[in-house]
Amino acid sequence: MDMPTFVINLDRRQDRMEHIQSQLDKIDLDFIRIPAVDGHTLDKNIASEQAPDISDCEYACYSSHRKCWEALVQSDYQRCLILEDDVIVSQNLKSILNNDDFFIGHTGIVRLETHRRKVWVKREADYTLDGISLRKLCSGSLGTGAYVISRKHAEKLLESITRPTMAIDHILFNPKSSFFEHGNTSQIDPAPCVQGKRDEINSKNEVFSSDIGLNRTGISKQRLSRYGRIKREVSRSTRLPGSLATMAYRYFVLGQRRTIIDFSASI
Repeated sequence: MDMPTFVINLDRRQDRMEHIQSQLDKIDLDFIRIPAVDGHTLDKNIASEQAPDISDCEYACYSSHRKCWEALVQSDYQRCLILEDDVIVSQNLKSILNNDDFFIGHTGIVRLETHRRKVWVKREADYTLDGISLRKLCSGSLGTGAYVISRKHAEKLLESITRPTMAIDHILFNPKSSFFEHGNTSQIDPAPCVQGKRDEINSKNEVFSSDIGLNRTGISKQRLSRYGRIKREVSRSTRLPGSLATMAYRYFVLGQRRTIIDFSASI
């Protein structure tokens, strides 16, 4: 394995540091702690000036990941693993990292986590070993809890982004983002990592309470009235034929499938 592991952790979240330390110790994976930028103590004037379109906490999250990209570029490595401190890892994470065939020649990003929501991926895997596959990611996916990024892509992000206009996961994994590497953003399937709040066993653990929460832009939903719900369902039904045609096109012509990426068993 020729890559460092960077773990993003807030100074005030010692509980999460203990959690991720325990997880990585069990698989004998060394890491470098990257002190996270705290959205609760961030200079509000700087945040509003640098990123007026996103919340303070989203800007802090982006800035924390940017510190990891900078650490990679300042090193001699060609790629790195970035982990947020609330992830749960599986026993096979290190064996995946030790297998260069998952990463050699990949100049974009390889996602190692699942968000447990349906995504489009290529049906034909680029590489498979022992039931673990590397597939091209063909649709948006939330979360930046675990990913391997290449030096080339980190350099591109650092040079190009001066004022982030969307949250970090949208920058990296939203196909509408200019930084989503079409054909060069991949997913490990099944995923060796999942954020704690997405894990069926650990979701209620206070260690995984969000530091972004409702301060995240664009995620609060307004409760619809009865009339609004009826209108929504009618609208969906009129779009159904087109949606089925699109799904058929993606499956048969583009060679994609829509699926929920499984999580490998936790350690």
